[in-house]
Amino acid sequence: MAGLSSETTIKYLFEAQAGLSGTETVHSYACLFDEPDAKFYVWLGDTDFSLFTKSTFMNLSNFAEEVGASSITFLIYRQHRQKTQY
Repeated sequence: MAGLSSETTIKYLFEAQAGLSGTETVHSYACLFDEPDAKFYVWLGDTDFSLFTKSTFMNLSNFAEEVGASSITFLIYRQHRQKTQY
């Protein structure tokens, strides 16, 4: 992302998992944490709405809070076919 320094930005790959044991990865989300501003960004891109559940939202939000974020921003592709549902 423009304006973010690579020295103060931490990259994560968050895997949303399913199943009773949580071993099946449903989808992976690229994330950035901007430490100085305590902002957490999640790239949803063109993710199908059915893969981004309430549970995924809550788990991502909890994870962002655990690493020290005070805000979280979800980024979607500008021409996402389902963006009105987000």
